[in-house]
Amino acid sequence: MKKKIESYFEGKYEEFYGKHLEKVHKAGQDEFKALCPFHEDTNPSFSFNKNTGLYNCFGCESKGDHLTFYSKINNLDIKKDFPNITKGICNDYGISLVYKTPEIVKTYDYTDPGGKLLYQVCRMEPKSFRQRKPKSKSGWTWNIKGVKRVLYRLPEVIKAGEVLIVEGEQDADNLSDLGFTATTCPMGAGKWKTEYSSCLKDKDVVLNPDNDNEGRKHMDQVAKELLPITKSLKLLALPGLPNKGDVSDFIKTFKDKELAAEKLAMMIEDARPYKPGKERQTSYTAKELMSTEFPEPRWAVPEIIPEGCNILAGKPKMGKSMMCLNLAIAVTTGGKAFGEIDVDKGSVLYLALEDTGRRLKVRLTEMLQGSAAPDNLYIELACPKIENGKLPELDKKMEEIKDLRLVVIDTLQIIRPAHTGKYKTPYAIDSEDIRVIKDLADKHGIAIIIVHHLRKTESEDIMDDISGTFGLTGAADGVLAIKRITGRADAELNIVGRDIEAEKYALKFDPEFLSWQLLGKAEEIKSTATKQSVYD
Repeated sequence: MKKKIESYFEGKYEEFYGKHLEKVHKAGQDEFKALCPFHEDTNPSFSFNKNTGLYNCFGCESKGDHLTFYSKINNLDIKKDFPNITKGICNDYGISLVYKTPEIVKTYDYTDPGGKLLYQVCRMEPKSFRQRKPKSKSGWTWNIKGVKRVLYRLPEVIKAGEVLIVEGEQDADNLSDLGFTATTCPMGAGKWKTEYSSCLKDKDVVLNPDNDNEGRKHMDQVAKELLPITKSLKLLALPGLPNKGDVSDFIKTFKDKELAAEKLAMMIEDARPYKPGKERQTSYTAKELMSTEFPEPRWAVPEIIPEGCNILAGKPKMGKSMMCLNLAIAVTTGGKAFGEIDVDKGSVLYLALEDTGRRLKVRLTEMLQGSAAPDNLYIELACPKIENGKLPELDKKMEEIKDLRLVVIDTLQIIRPAHTGKYKTPYAIDSEDIRVIKDLADKHGIAIIIVHHLRKTESEDIMDDISGTFGLTGAADGVLAIKRITGRADAELNIVGRDIEAEKYALKFDPEFLSWQLLGKAEEIKSTATKQSVYD
């Protein structure tokens, strides 16, 4: 019964909570807020996640899942009254209590190279999958013990020069209808066996994962088996898919099959070669460590922004976003950062999560001053929040961009999840969120800038003014903080990090070009007579 309820509300727990709460409104990608029913609440303090069903009240500290909520609101005991809780939810929301015998709605034949049936995968309703093999005379045995496992549509795979690997039989059939040769392995993601690989030797193979972490992980597993034996191995990442979407969803977006086939053929032709992820060595003896040659860190901006996860903090309206856009233009054009520092050219992904397209266009117009807009500056105005300690959509986007050198996340708060369920300290929450982003920076070997805020109150050490706990700054590779100095240069940029020495730079903002200019190291500016008038 519990699984039936969870299946019914999967991805739409707003329907469950909306029946009991007042002033329900969206507070993020998957988060909702409302007035808490467990205490007097005038300013919505109750938060829930539409995908997980977990809730948390920041006012009375009540928290749990949908079953806990239902038991509490109906004065039931979650353990003693569990059957009444599940039955009550089913009655309240019209979820059928009648058990429905699974029925076969579709069968997929797996055959040997000559076309002889070995076994079937059956799609059932309610949705599930079962396997069966033919008996020697007639009928079926509902298991495939003792039967050789093979790839789906094996005779076609053997004859083809190019084969697409997908995650389900329906996807393979839909691609076959468009004229492609496609296959999958039985049992779904994570079930690839070494013996499946031999029939793909010396072929051009295209991997097409479903749009979720499980799908991408599955194709990584397949790729490890196929890389040494295939003629070529490509990765086809389809654009615009919903979470958990697949090639069948992509095909449905076209009015006719010919258009879909033509588009897919072009995308397969342009698909990038599969590159295995780097496995990071985490164990050494001291001797091994001393004899290992490590590459020098890559700099987005030499001596200021190194490879890794960097926090850029400043008070509101300090010009942090314009500084990031300046840096993005410098990197994409191979120009000068802060008007002074030469940078290597590369692509930039800029998540402008608090901006509009119109505002960005105005700023770019002022900054470019008639120069051509760089086609390797990728701008996103929305990004899903951190989910289960991952940013899969951002990871996928970073994989797709060639020669990516810098990512800007403006701002951190927009992608942070609402932390509900098991209690964690603020330090642990801050550290975990930054480490999600740091893992991406390390995986792709690039610099990521996270835009964040300073507190209203000021300390002697500006690094103590960064909003949040030391879990933020401690997990980051570098921290940059902008501070206005009244009567001096427009600002000081304070820098500290693992691969950079602590330093302060004097900056000046040019309102005509919306650009930050580097005057030099702050101490040198103060002591240089020729520049004293600019600084004081």
